[in-house]
Amino acid sequence: MVCELCAVAKKEVESELLYEDNEIMAVVHLKPAIPGQIIVFPKHHYPIFEQVPDKIIAKMFKIANKLGIALFESLNCHGTNLLINNGVAAGQTMAHFSLNLIPRKEKDGLKLQWEPKKASEEELQTAFLMINEKSKELHPDLFGREEKNEELVEERGRPKEIKLDKKKENYLLKSLKRLP
Repeated sequence: MVCELCAVAKKEVESELLYEDNEIMAVVHLKPAIPGQIIVFPKHHYPIFEQVPDKIIAKMFKIANKLGIALFESLNCHGTNLLINNGVAAGQTMAHFSLNLIPRKEKDGLKLQWEPKKASEEELQTAFLMINEKSKELHPDLFGREEKNEELVEERGRPKEIKLDKKKENYLLKSLKRLP
């Protein structure tokens, strides 16, 4: 199966081009939820967010910011949604990472609201601690501020220790479940 966004990048599929450089493209979305929806994506095929290099992500958001200004000024929209569907469970339908920029007007009929799940304080605490520990393990240079994190844990009244399964998994293999 041919990746639709790779085909756009190779000019095999016609699109309304808004921005292009060596690394990134922005086009009017091929199947928009609302008129004016823009899709910003890397030309290189990265299936999910976590595989995209940081410099590409930064550049994509810079481009989305400029295109957002164009949406406000040209379509007189009242707001925008920046939407990333990352993995099948999150609604990703193309196995190519992209950022959707959706122009919004009051009462436009587009429903992007969701009902928050009711989680117990214990579930919230456990999730926080697991994410916090894994973040520090994976990226100690970014999340290694041990004293600050422990103060935050104490401040929120969360337990300092929790037993975590330390089995190492290949993240890319695990992420295959998330690909459309």
